[in-house]
Amino acid sequence: MALHNEIAFETDICNHLAAQGWLYGAPGTEGDASGYDTPRALYPADLLAWVQQTQPQAWEALSKNHGAAAEAMLLDRLRKA
Repeated sequence: MALHNEIAFETDICNHLAAQGWLYGAPGTEGDASGYDTPRALYPADLLAWVQQTQPQAWEALSKNHGAAAEAMLLDRLRKA
């Protein structure tokens, strides 16, 4: 795919995700990266919210079995995957 077409495609995807509630800063703007976990290369709050909303039974079981360590366990396992 030519570069100019790929940029338009990426922009369309980002705009669609932003319209669905995802946080997005257009290229050249300064976004809020304070929640970004560099070692794991993700935004933990986004991942945890998604898992809790889309897989409530699995999240409940994980939380029941691992208590306060459930979040860190999920994030670490995903990083290693």
